[in-house]
Parts: sequence; C-alpha cells; structure tokens
Amino acid sequence: MSWNLHSTHAQAGDLAELVGLRHSHFIIRLEEGGKLETHRGIVYHDDLIGKPWGTQVLSHLGNPFFLTTTISERFVAGYPPAVLKLCILRISVSFWSIWVLDRGNIL
Repeated sequence: MSWNLHSTHAQAGDLAELVGLRHSHFIIRLEEGGKLETHRGIVYHDDLIGKPWGTQVLSHLGNPFFLTTTISERFVAGYPPAVLKLCILRISVSFWSIWVLDRGNIL
C-alpha cells in the first residue's frame, strides 16, 4: 500500500476521514463508484475524489461532512520509512514489555 502524503486533493485509493456535524468519524478508502451509507445520508466516493482536503461535502440528504486525511496519514507525513519502522517496532516492544511485566510471567 502506498500513501500519497503530499497530495492536496483526494484521489482514488486514499484513506479519507469524513467528519459529520456531531463529530461522527467515518474512515473509508476512496474507490471509484464506492459509497458510504450513514443515517445522515449517502456520500458517493466519486463526489469526494478530486476535492481538496478540508472540503465540506453534502450527503444526498443535504447533511454536511468534512473531508480530511486520517490521523495516521497526518502522523507519518514527512518521516522516512526507516524511522516509521523503528517507531512501530519500539511501540510493539513497549506494549509487549508492559503486558509481561504487569502479569509477572510469560505465557
């Protein structure tokens, strides 16, 4: 999976987060012909592809959503892959160590 971290517009294949009025968050992978069905209406992926990040889009019922990148993509932006792999490894080891130390034994 490759991320386009420097794009200013949503493209097919991007992970996107739609934020509704009551701070409801929907994380989707944009696909041509795809759609997101919520209780606030249907949002078609084709209406999102090509729009700038941060754009307000409307469902078929007229309810607004904001198109943003996901937190994970914002986190990794600008870091080289070697640094990201090291961070993931360190986090994994830290969680494993905490789990083992809290229980006092290894299963």
